[in-house]
Parts: sequence; structure tokens; C-alpha cells
Amino acid sequence: MKEQLRHDVGRPLEFGTMYYDRELQLQVQEYLEAFDVITFSTWYGENILQLQQNLDLVLSKNPGKRLLAGRYLWDYDNCKPLTPELLSLQLQIECGYDMM
Repeated sequence: MKEQLRHDVGRPLEFGTMYYDRELQLQVQEYLEAFDVITFSTWYGENILQLQQNLDLVLSKNPGKRLLAGRYLWDYDNCKPLTPELLSLQLQIECGYDMM
């Protein structure tokens, strides 16, 4: 599918997906291998406290893939905005990685 899309567009094209912290325990590695880019995001606001460990895990399982930061201002699981402290922590952690 990836090659067909690149051919149809006629230029280099990256194939990407969203991957959430709530999916880290699922057996999805085979699916992730099909993508060039993984956008990783934290669904549960309190899990921002484990963001560094989660990013390290995603990177270790997907060498050579480009990793993007998915950032939300909303804590979807708890149905409320992220606190300014959690948002600031998230940005500080992500700044330590080569993420666009």
C-alpha cells in the first residue's frame, strides 16, 4: 500500500500513524512496522509522569522510524483540561528527544 501511494502521488511520501500510551500493552508491533512515522501521544493525563519511559520504549521497539510528538491540551480519559504543570512537564520531556 505504501509503495502504491508513493507511485500514485509521484513523489516521496511518508506513511504515518497515531500511537497512544494506552496501546503500549497491545500486540501492535507488526502493524507499526508498516509505517515510516509514528506520532506518539499520551491519552491519560497522569501518564505524562511516565512519558520519558514510554518514549524510550517506543523508540527502542521502532529503530529508524521518525517519531513525532502528539500533544493535547485535554486529558481525554479524565474529561478535563491538562493542568499547566502536566503540559509544561510534557513539553520539557519531549524537548529531550529529536521529535518534530
